[in-house]
Amino acid sequence: MSIDVYEVQSAGASSGVYNCYKQKLLETAFDAGSADKFDDLNTSPVTVLNLAENNNTYSEPALAAGDRIVGWSYTDCSGAVCIVGMPAVPSVRRAKIDGEPSSGLTFTANLFHNDGSTEIASGLGYNITVYAKVCSGADILEAVPHLVDDQEIFVVNIGGRWYMATVFQSFIDCECYNP
Repeated sequence: MSIDVYEVQSAGASSGVYNCYKQKLLETAFDAGSADKFDDLNTSPVTVLNLAENNNTYSEPALAAGDRIVGWSYTDCSGAVCIVGMPAVPSVRRAKIDGEPSSGLTFTANLFHNDGSTEIASGLGYNITVYAKVCSGADILEAVPHLVDDQEIFVVNIGGRWYMATVFQSFIDCECYNP
């Protein structure tokens, strides 16, 4: 069995499936200090199933354009050869809030590319829904820390949903509180 590296280009036709370019290792960059040691082997996309998303219960893709999957060929029960794999990305991602959060327990954000410094401006990883957990079930506007537009946060994808890595605590407005 050969193991290959694939770079995500776009979401595929079903949950957990991505259109990817197979990568090649740049021998000249292997020992050099370059940031990316891979390049596209070709630009004909192949579909790859992310095994971390294989049960079709996911609400949005767990990977963004430019993420990588380590994959291998797999023969299914009909004899067709498919590519399956696991993501080669960090489990906690950096994101930026897109718009002032409103009431409820969700808001939108944009992931950062794997380089950690460039915000994704379109496609996979853009305008994702982020779920927040507030102790005592309060609304996100009634919790701390307070979220604002363009604030950088950390998120994690669990079960096809992006969750904020911070747990919120409901607060009592001191001006209204009179014991």
